[in-house]
Amino acid sequence: MNAVRDDNRLCNLETCTRSENMLHKFRVTGYQPIRGSQHGGARLSEEEVRTIRRMAAEGCRNVDIAGRYGLAQSHTHNIVSRKIWGWLN
Repeated sequence: MNAVRDDNRLCNLETCTRSENMLHKFRVTGYQPIRGSQHGGARLSEEEVRTIRRMAAEGCRNVDIAGRYGLAQSHTHNIVSRKIWGWLN
């Protein structure tokens, strides 16, 4: 296999699961996902995420934090609980 996406010759293809294919993508091609504020869909900066987490740690309610940043409460909860932006300290 040569990792050339346009090379669909049988000798360059393999049968694998979706998760195996994703692992191959990272391992062979060196693909790195776009994360944080560099992602086109990001509405917050890294500093804003840190501020949201600090506010929650200081006792601010998610509903108040969400209102301040124009987010849904569930989105704020996911930031605080590290379900999203989990890689950011």
